[in-house]
Amino acid sequence: MKKSILEKYAKNNHRSVLYEHIEDIKELLEHGASQVNIILYLKEEQGITTTKSNLSQFIKRHIQIATTFKQEKLEIKKEPSTQKESSPKKKLSIAEQIKKQGAFRI
Repeated sequence: MKKSILEKYAKNNHRSVLYEHIEDIKELLEHGASQVNIILYLKEEQGITTTKSNLSQFIKRHIQIATTFKQEKLEIKKEPSTQKESSPKKKLSIAEQIKKQGAFRI
């Protein structure tokens, strides 16, 4: 096979355009920016157009801080509260739910 054909169809190992702005993306995530806001920033301030899906994949693959930040937020929410905890609710079966709604008589 000719080398030019291989180069044309072989996997292209280029870096994402987003990689050039990884520090900005990290900082925005650290400050709680949503992916939509990050996309707006990239478009308005950096002149880069991308999709939410592309940004999401980039964050998953290249930015560990995003998952760490989310875990920290979850840990804050999981701290024991001083309020009296309610007892766990019993999950009703479909028949019990229908009976409770009073739509049908069983």
